[in-house]
Amino acid sequence: MVKFSLEGRVLKLTTSADAAAIVAELNAVSNEALDEIVFSGNTFGIDAAKAVADALRTKTRLRVANLGDIFTGRLKDEIPQALDAFVDALVDKAFLNVIDLCDNAFGPVGAAPIRRLFIENTNITTLKLNNNGLGIEGGRLIATSLLDAAKASKSGFLENMQTIIMGRNRLETNAAIHMSQALAVLPNLRELRMPQNGIRPEGVAVLVTALGKNCPLLEVLDLQDNTFTTPGSQALASALKSWPHLHTLNVGDCLLGKVGSKVVIKALTPATIAQKLQVLLLQYNEMNLAGANLIPTLIANHKALKSLTLNGNTFDAEDEVVDKIKGAFRANGHVDALDELEDMEEEDSDAEEEDEMEEDEKEEEKSDEVDALADSLGDAKINVPAGVKFSLEGRVLKLNTAADAASIVADLNAIADQALEEIVFSGNTFGVEAAKAVAAALRSKVSLKIANLSDIFTGRLKDEIPQALDAFVDAFVDKKMLQVIDLCDNAFGPIGAAPIRRLFIENRFITTLKLNNNGLGIEGGRLIATSLMDAAAASDSKVLANMQTIIMGRNRLEAKAAMHMSEALAVLPNLRELRMPQNGIRPEGIAILVTALGKNCPILEVLDLQDNTFTTPGSAALASALKLWPHLHTLNVGDCLLGKAGSKLVLESLNSASVAPKLHTLSLQYNEMNLSGAQLVPGVIASHKALKSLTLNGNTFDAEDAIVEKIRAAFAANGHVNALDELEDMEEEDSEAEEEEDDE
Repeated sequence: MVKFSLEGRVLKLTTSADAAAIVAELNAVSNEALDEIVFSGNTFGIDAAKAVADALRTKTRLRVANLGDIFTGRLKDEIPQALDAFVDALVDKAFLNVIDLCDNAFGPVGAAPIRRLFIENTNITTLKLNNNGLGIEGGRLIATSLLDAAKASKSGFLENMQTIIMGRNRLETNAAIHMSQALAVLPNLRELRMPQNGIRPEGVAVLVTALGKNCPLLEVLDLQDNTFTTPGSQALASALKSWPHLHTLNVGDCLLGKVGSKVVIKALTPATIAQKLQVLLLQYNEMNLAGANLIPTLIANHKALKSLTLNGNTFDAEDEVVDKIKGAFRANGHVDALDELEDMEEEDSDAEEEDEMEEDEKEEEKSDEVDALADSLGDAKINVPAGVKFSLEGRVLKLNTAADAASIVADLNAIADQALEEIVFSGNTFGVEAAKAVAAALRSKVSLKIANLSDIFTGRLKDEIPQALDAFVDAFVDKKMLQVIDLCDNAFGPIGAAPIRRLFIENRFITTLKLNNNGLGIEGGRLIATSLMDAAAASDSKVLANMQTIIMGRNRLEAKAAMHMSEALAVLPNLRELRMPQNGIRPEGIAILVTALGKNCPILEVLDLQDNTFTTPGSAALASALKLWPHLHTLNVGDCLLGKAGSKLVLESLNSASVAPKLHTLSLQYNEMNLSGAQLVPGVIASHKALKSLTLNGNTFDAEDAIVEKIRAAFAANGHVNALDELEDMEEEDSEAEEEEDDE
């Protein structure tokens, strides 16, 4: 993939002649190769923009468009026309994920071209509008553009949109409320950054409440330098329960106040709330000692928390609570997690109490307005109840008839339709009539996110299974919040593919498909692959942009089905996790699969192909593809017969810090790696500071060789003392046999 960048060239491109050299450079790049453009820091007039945009029209694989800071010195009537030209080139780009328009001070006039882009291209996952001078009217236009684009889509949602950045725009409360309404059409939003927007407490409360109601996958929330006080803090405290994936929260400089700080910290303290939290910013919030005293327990319950900012609050930096906070971090292995407390303020208790009382009185006066604003979001309330999980796990029920399922149906009917988020039916067995009865009870459960139907057909006849599965699919096809479908350990073989195909085509919100140990075989694998492609063909965007995780292990897919899956990868641009272990895939299938992954799935994070056969061809393909996955953190190619040559190819590729820089788990066991390959491992470790787990057992170098100590020392230097597995089953190298095999 090619990145084309003009960054740092400070070009003033007014006419098409000015842009001729740029156009020539773009035309020289293969249409399918161009992956990213960076035009930031140069300035485009209308005719120059049109010329460059024309050159972009044929670039079918464009994924990232950085148009930040490209209108410096341009007149207000020029900017919309120039922006329109770029939009013309981007509307049909099926792989376009990121649009960056930061630092263009176009104000509300820039919203019209953006609206058209949203409506005509629903593949966009990331919108960056930082420092655009939008103001209240511009914010309203962006929000209504999102709503209009959702209405124009088949689903009624912008299900691909995952990241919105709208900082430093003076949106204020009114625009924040409009954005709150837009959140109702963004069910898969993962990151929202709206710092420095002058949003008052009533706007913060409505915004955060809407986030809690509509965005269950939220990972990052940045509202720094807006004003919370107690109402905003209470809304945040309630919403935190709705975000199990939240890892970054920035509410620094938000005037939480001593009461609001305590409310937020108490809400975060249970280990079940925001359990993935890594970064928490609470600086300059008038937090006093009472609030600070709550923090050590919060840290103890959140082992992943590795960065906390508390500077500028109103407790003493020399107080013993600071040592307790540092001690709690030390116990979790995060020694330097707390920021420097070098600008702490003194608490004026009398003045603060007066200020808080006055503030509370003001907020009380505004309570009617806040309630009205919340009502405008439908049923949104500050205290949103946590989702309900309904589980039959471990009950080992045999449900044949509707009568057998009557008590299950009654239990489901007793749960509020909007409360049920997860069902777990695994380990019980459903006949056709029982499945129909239970499925009928699920039809009204509009908030269902996770459907675990693993191991639910034990002892069932082959003609029963498709009918029972069809009944469940009937209940799922209209579920707009459904993300995870788990059908593992149902040995339905190829006959299970038809209902799955219908589910894919009618419900494109699904992010995770688990089909482990289903006896699919080559034909079943082909049917699943063609189902994915048919579903994409039926969509507006011609891709399944929501699909992020596919697990298809232990299915005897072999090379042929792997090749079919390779074709399906072309419609999965946002795939983050692929697990296909133990499938009997030979080197030719591996090479095609891995090459397709490299070409089509640039944000891959997890790849598990354990116990298939690579040899040199598969290893060479993997070595090339690794350079295309900057987000890869887990790679399992253990038991894959890389061979001594293949092992070296993979390790040589990984020896650069720029290749898979986030890698933290690497499995290379039982691969006939010899000493020559093992000697490359310390270099891989040195260039990958995050690598904390490496399995090398079962290879053909001596566990007592000096290289093992070098590997351990490299890990120790990175702070990962026990990262290497036990080398207790090492094999002896048969050099002649291995040379023959590598020659093959």
